[in-house]
Amino acid sequence: MKNHRKTNPAPARSLLFLALVLGLPLTFGSGCFRNETFEHVFSIPALTNETCSALVSSVVFAQDGVLSATPDLENQTLHVTWNSRLTALKNIEVAIKNAGFDVDESIGRPAARDELPEACR
Repeated sequence: MKNHRKTNPAPARSLLFLALVLGLPLTFGSGCFRNETFEHVFSIPALTNETCSALVSSVVFAQDGVLSATPDLENQTLHVTWNSRLTALKNIEVAIKNAGFDVDESIGRPAARDELPEACR
């Protein structure tokens, strides 16, 4: 006669449940802590003096998630770093254009440009 011994499946199910409970948050939750910082160098032809630099920087910093905006007056560029969970490249570009500044081959809003100081047009 064979010895038929019954095994209790509860410990195996408990281990499986524990692996799922601990493993899923670690697998899928780790994405929440990824670095979502992006950088772009905007070409802004009117960025030639401190007045224009201050105006552009204030527009850029008004966008949620912008971490830094460093002007380079010599090259007429603005290096911007932002958190992509809070804003996007296009949002920053549109904000600069809406303030009247030409940016990255796009023309700024004419009505806003008329309000800029002469040196920034």
